Amino acid sequence: MSSEDRTCYYPEGNVGEGLVPCTSDEVTHCCGSGGICLTNGYCLDVSQPFVASRGGCTSDTWASGCPTQCQDVLPKEGTSIINLSYEDGISLYCCGTPVYNGSAIVCPYGNSFELDDGSAILGRAALANATSKSSTTSNTTTTTSSNSSAITTSSSSSSNSHDVAIGVGVGIPLGVIAVGTLLWALWERRRANRLSKSLGVPHAGYSGASMGARSSTRPTELDPQIPVAELMEREQAEMKPSQ
Repeated sequence: MSSEDRTCYYPEGNVGEGLVPCTSDEVTHCCGSGGICLTNGYCLDVSQPFVASRGGCTSDTWASGCPTQCQDVLPKEGTSIINLSYEDGISLYCCGTPVYNGSAIVCPYGNSFELDDGSAILGRAALANATSKSSTTSNTTTTTSSNSSAITTSSSSSSNSHDVAIGVGVGIPLGVIAVGTLLWALWERRRANRLSKSLGVPHAGYSGASMGARSSTRPTELDPQIPVAELMEREQAEMKPSQ
């Protein structure tokens, strides 16, 4: 038999209909299926009248492990536990609703008492389908981490592609300019050589026989009888590409 299928009892020993065990312990307190189990052994009702209460127990004799407060008050059913006072950080409670006796507000059954602090037990009663915050946070963190990794990888890939595109865009025009400049320099040098030959002016330089001896070729003077227009025509003819 699973812990959820175990029978719960009220202090009188009668079966507590609608009660469910709050822990997997053999002897444990029970609360209504629509209430919240607290770790201090009591219940928190989430339906009217919205108060703490003493529910049932899995022991029909109410052995050790069952709630100790309010066992003798309405022993055939559950009992509300109501706050009587709060002073200097200490809360006092009553079994049942406090009453006024003519001079003070007191508990209707016996004396007031303190309760240990308690927190909600997940996975039981009204919180049967609830999960821990740490588990939810862990799953969310894992999903977020995976998405962040995918975004980072995608961003890195996009950045690399962008850098390559910029490099290609800048490199191609520079290469074209460099090749164009080289071709222009070669053409200009060739044109200058042709012009020099047409005018009969040799380049100054060193003789191949001796690095220290100057060339014996002397510059030839231009024929003063050749008109300037004829010289220009010769130059233009030399510059025209052959058909």
